[in-house]
Amino acid sequence: MAKSRSVGHLLNNANTGLAKVIDRAKELKKLTTQLKSMVDAPLSDHIYVANIRGTTLIIGTDSAAWHTRIKYLAPMILEQMRQLPDMDRLQQIEFRVQPFSAGVENASKTQPQQAANSGQHGNGDPDENQLDQRLAQLSRKIRDNE
Repeated sequence: MAKSRSVGHLLNNANTGLAKVIDRAKELKKLTTQLKSMVDAPLSDHIYVANIRGTTLIIGTDSAAWHTRIKYLAPMILEQMRQLPDMDRLQQIEFRVQPFSAGVENASKTQPQQAANSGQHGNGDPDENQLDQRLAQLSRKIRDNE
């Protein structure tokens, strides 16, 4: 019979799939922060780095209107993103419109930060809210890869 492990062990052990997902969330959060610093408000409130696939940076927006505005900035964004460490491989940008539902919108704005912080109970297990947010992030990642 398999040995029982705590959820905290699964989330914090670098050799688990969940730890890799959390590391990826941290990377995407850092890139999103960089992306947002390249554009002015209110546009910066409606965009995020959804993924990097090979040489393609995938930027998400929450509506078609913001998609149109960010698309015009693609050459400038690509040039500036390529200046970041390990980003010189980027060759193109894709844009995706992914409207947020009320619950997902709130999770998407706070979740990367909470995934980066591993706030846990004294027993080493994350609280239920953090698990929900991490699962929402996993769901977005799977949806992005489809």
